[in-house]
Amino acid sequence: MGKDNNLVIVVAALLVLAVATGYIKLPSGQAQSAVGTGTGAAVSAGTLYCGDDKLADLSVRINNKLDAGNSYIAPAVTYALAGSGKAVATITPNTDGTFATSANVLNCGEKYKLYILNSASVVSASSPEFAADEAIERIEMTVANSSAVEFAVFSSAYANQTVGFRTDGVGNITDSLAANGVLTKIVRYRAATGTAQFGSDELNTFICADFSLARFSITNGVSVDRSDWVVTTLPKRCSSAGHDKAWRIPAVKATEGERDVKITLRADLGDPVSTDSNPRFLAVDEATYRAQDGTVKIGTEDDTATDIGETNVFIELSLA
Repeated sequence: MGKDNNLVIVVAALLVLAVATGYIKLPSGQAQSAVGTGTGAAVSAGTLYCGDDKLADLSVRINNKLDAGNSYIAPAVTYALAGSGKAVATITPNTDGTFATSANVLNCGEKYKLYILNSASVVSASSPEFAADEAIERIEMTVANSSAVEFAVFSSAYANQTVGFRTDGVGNITDSLAANGVLTKIVRYRAATGTAQFGSDELNTFICADFSLARFSITNGVSVDRSDWVVTTLPKRCSSAGHDKAWRIPAVKATEGERDVKITLRADLGDPVSTDSNPRFLAVDEATYRAQDGTVKIGTEDDTATDIGETNVFIELSLA
């Protein structure tokens, strides 16, 4: 009898250890969010607790990232198959702090991912992959409201602010620049809305420059002095519009105040004249969107070459 008791104790201890380490999963009634492999493969049959109908409910809550006074927001949330990226449907969150639920919408054993797609009010965002292996999958995301950017232009010595903050337009009193001449300006930029940001933390944000290639070379004609502006390939929205150079920049957040960038124009190829277009700097953000094939994709414009994400704004430097 003593040996039998010892055996029972050993077996019980092993079971406790298996549960604690996750080797055996007990039904909890709570969602288990985890980053998946991206293959879309179903989880093993021994870990499913969805119920007899083999369907799971989806419950979602969205926290407001930058506005503590408005804690919960309700952008449309798209749920998609993690492996193929195929969008399934949307769910609208609640603003009162409760979870919004769609019943019996997830196939038990499938892997999913949530997306905030191209939106006029919030930046694009996504959840980690999760397996539908519970009766209710509760997923919580934190997302920022979206804002355009606004610019102001200073002389290189901060001697004057030639025009106040603005979007879309000339930012300085006209400057003269002759062949081989050099002009440096300080461009100050910030989020136009006080509780929002331009650009997603998960995706890329860009500044694209459009200038006369007859007057300014790609390499030396237009340069910036800011370490977090990194020269990169033109995003599609900028290449479609005929821009010449692009920098990848961090998202512009209201909580981080104003930023300054020193921009130097060097007319190394010729004398800028009045018929030339002014050098223009355009702020562009990537967004997730539902493509024509039904999958979720990332870009600066959609499949019809339409701008997506926040409104793109620009500042021009007037030359004579």
